[in-house]
Amino acid sequence: MVRKYDLLWPLNVRELRLLAREHEINLGGATTKREIISIIASDPNVKIAEIKKIVSSKLNERVAISGDVLSNDDIAGLDSYVSHLKGSEFEKRVARWAKIRLQADGVELNRLRRGYSVKRPYEIDVWAYKRKRGRFFGTGEEWDIWIECKNIRYTVKRSTVMELNHKIDDVNKAVDEGLSKEGIPFDYGAIVSTSKFDSDAIECATTNDIACFVYENRRFKPQNDVSWI
Repeated sequence: MVRKYDLLWPLNVRELRLLAREHEINLGGATTKREIISIIASDPNVKIAEIKKIVSSKLNERVAISGDVLSNDDIAGLDSYVSHLKGSEFEKRVARWAKIRLQADGVELNRLRRGYSVKRPYEIDVWAYKRKRGRFFGTGEEWDIWIECKNIRYTVKRSTVMELNHKIDDVNKAVDEGLSKEGIPFDYGAIVSTSKFDSDAIECATTNDIACFVYENRRFKPQNDVSWI
């Protein structure tokens, strides 16, 4: 059976807060996407049929803004959408893969980072990083990677790649301007999807050095060549 929690996952934090406000749901001190979804999903006044309608509407709205085109098949059947891998489970799987594949020192999920040009922080699905070792363990490289997870049925479009590239640039500008409490810029970006990338998305990603992977048959398959992998 499809859960409200899973159906709410495609919405971003801003959209979730708006939904909560419309239903007069008190989010208290909730800050992460997971916490907000849990509170909304527990409210009996938020119905599954309404969530499906909202998510489909938001998908269409995002595509209309970007200029891409979604077919009816792209936005149909949210029940099938969540049967792939639930959003949070997919992110955890990507995090485990990233730690091994990238030989990361650590990975964090659903972290919020301030951008330069926005009031609300961006949410990072998976943040993978490597830190330099101390003198007793030798020295090594240091990097931070923003990984966007797309558990979707429709093809990844160029707009998704451009959005990630913009968010990375915006967070890095906040770091440069001394507005980030973490003070850590992102060196690279990656998108891992349960569906394929269209040709424009691949070209845009390669140009901007963003790595693309498709998760299929329990394997993460690279879709383009970038300088850092």
